[in-house]
Amino acid sequence: MGSVVRLVALLAVMVFVVLRVSGVSVRGAGGCVCIFVGVTLGWTQMTIIMNAADEGRTRPTAASVAMTVASVVVTVAGVVQVCASLMPWMYVLRGLLGGVILIAALSLIVAPWWLSLVSDLGEERARAAQEELRADYATQLHDSVLQTLALIQMDADDPVKTRALARSQERDLREWLYGDPGAVLGGPGRADQSDAGRGEADPAETGTTQSESGHASQEGTQAIPTTLSRAVKVAAARVEDTLEIPIDVVVVGDCAMTPTLVGMVSAAAEAMRNAARHGAPPISVYAEVEGAQVEGAQVGGAQVGDAAGGTEDAATGGITVEIFVRDHGEGFDPEHLPAGHSGVKDSIMERMRRLGGTAVIDSRPGWGTEVHMTCQAS
Repeated sequence: MGSVVRLVALLAVMVFVVLRVSGVSVRGAGGCVCIFVGVTLGWTQMTIIMNAADEGRTRPTAASVAMTVASVVVTVAGVVQVCASLMPWMYVLRGLLGGVILIAALSLIVAPWWLSLVSDLGEERARAAQEELRADYATQLHDSVLQTLALIQMDADDPVKTRALARSQERDLREWLYGDPGAVLGGPGRADQSDAGRGEADPAETGTTQSESGHASQEGTQAIPTTLSRAVKVAAARVEDTLEIPIDVVVVGDCAMTPTLVGMVSAAAEAMRNAARHGAPPISVYAEVEGAQVEGAQVGGAQVGDAAGGTEDAATGGITVEIFVRDHGEGFDPEHLPAGHSGVKDSIMERMRRLGGTAVIDSRPGWGTEVHMTCQAS
């Protein structure tokens, strides 16, 4: 904008010099220069308005309004100066009065048409936004919900498969509607397909390993989780879709993922798998972030409040994360594990110990099992 002002000033000086050399009085030449500057500054607003429209901004900025007002004032002052150089001031004042009356009358005549035009423009923009939103919803529903309904019809005789498909679609739809704005519905069976051939590898841990080696990529339509709440929900969804056991997830607070939290989520995923295989529903997962500003919770993929992200740097160690995995099975004795069931000791307790955290298992006959994991986010 500064270069435009300097160019206009240079042209104004040239116009003034040419008019004075041509014999025009100082007042007349000054008035012509004012008219030139005002009109030129007014037209420079066209570029600003077009750029704002391209960027989606409809309201004028304060600088644009100030420039427009200045151009009008300078132009009017120039017209008055030119008229004053050609006739007495009395005639100039009468002409100004007549001009004001004419402008007021024209404004009253044009006002209804202008208001109607502005109203129609607003309605057209609203219709365009509504059509875009409708198309977005139609695409998402076609790519996910309709596919799930088709699979449910094919597996109508298998109630377990039908319930798993319905719950998976409900979780994804809630996430898309109320959860992460970047979430994408990928249709049923994503976890089964992405976990095929990977054994018990946890998605969060695998995703981090890929990102560190420079070969990170999205699996299907699921991006690598970057927050704790998202990582816990993705891990629960993978276990739920693979083993066809419903898992309820509650996350209070949130923070960015760190290498320590990746390992913690992997341990929690192993606890979820054990609960789904050896325990009994209902299975619930509760995660809480202490040290981050907490304003709400996310329940089963649906946001109940506004879970505020942890703005504190995880490297300071000021954020503590707790994850509880609870089932209602028959329970077991953690000190006397059967042969071949080392997942609790190696994948949960030893992993949390290596991360500098703790894992406490509370299991009682007839009550079930609860795995309580605590760790710093650093």
